[in-house]
Amino acid sequence: MANTTLAQIGSLSVMDNFTWDNDTSGGNNTEPEEDNFVDMYHFAVNGVAQGLVGIAGLIGNAMAIAVLFRRDMDLKPTFMQILVTMMTFDFLCIFFNLLVFCLPVLSNEYKDGVAPYIIPYILPMAQIALTGSIYSTLAVAIERYVSVCHPHYVGFSEAGKMAVTGVILFSIVFNINRFFEYKTCYATEVKPFNETYNETILLEVYPDVTDLRKDRHYVQVTMAVTNVVSYVVPLVVLIVLNTKIYLAIKERTRRLASLTSRQRRDVAVAGVLVCIILVFIICHSFKFVPNIYEIYKEIYGIRSWPPWLDIVVTISNLLHTLNSSLNFFIYCYKDDKFRASLMNMIKTLCRNGGEGIIVV
Repeated sequence: MANTTLAQIGSLSVMDNFTWDNDTSGGNNTEPEEDNFVDMYHFAVNGVAQGLVGIAGLIGNAMAIAVLFRRDMDLKPTFMQILVTMMTFDFLCIFFNLLVFCLPVLSNEYKDGVAPYIIPYILPMAQIALTGSIYSTLAVAIERYVSVCHPHYVGFSEAGKMAVTGVILFSIVFNINRFFEYKTCYATEVKPFNETYNETILLEVYPDVTDLRKDRHYVQVTMAVTNVVSYVVPLVVLIVLNTKIYLAIKERTRRLASLTSRQRRDVAVAGVLVCIILVFIICHSFKFVPNIYEIYKEIYGIRSWPPWLDIVVTISNLLHTLNSSLNFFIYCYKDDKFRASLMNMIKTLCRNGGEGIIVV
């Protein structure tokens, strides 16, 4: 039987510490009152909050992608291509989070009949989507830094396509090993059918980690590399670029009257990006706590999983979904041209019955 909990199966990804257990206490000896609290907590965070935020995020990202393709957004092709890629990865992150964390809490039929078979494939794809989201955000920041801080630089005409292709390939290659970390397990019991034959009864189907994922050295190396490549490096670079972009915007706004319309647009879009990166940094920083603890417990051979860390992981996963959901609302709040284009798209949708949404 599975004795892992919905917060544990792998702490190497967005699904770190994801676990699967019909007993939400995670195999710990807890009082019934504590079990009830854990049940209610997971239902509130993984079921209700994750679901509401996720649905809003799916709708918002889909609408944002449609708006970004419109010509009246007046975006540089390179920036638009990378930004659409980022929002597509965000859409996938939300979708996979809902499949892994939300639906099993809300539906026992899904948890018992569907999830055990798809989780070993969804988890690696979720990590690919997360890596893609992180590095497409980094690519967007680099593009904005060049546009705002070095406005006279002329790059390659296909720079956007090259960046998108690079992010996609890197995300897949970097996480290809994740497809060997999880498996579907079958708990069976053999009972005598008659004097000649025995009958095998299927008791439970559940996802679990493979021997590779249980290997101590593999976990230590993979966790260390993941922390550096997926968290430390992107966050440090984003903080540096965000600071430089913010200072450049502050300087530009002092002489706004002397800027061309294109430069003004670059400043406005860069302001939106500053907000997006700040949200990104806050939401992803939370992940360091369980990741560091995972390394600590592997080094010292600790097998226990404290309840407080279960709470941290659950909140961290919710923050990932929130981060992937907020870009649309940040654009609506900060970018006048985005709001105008969105309203034009909605008017076109209502007038033409869904035709001509993308173009003006």
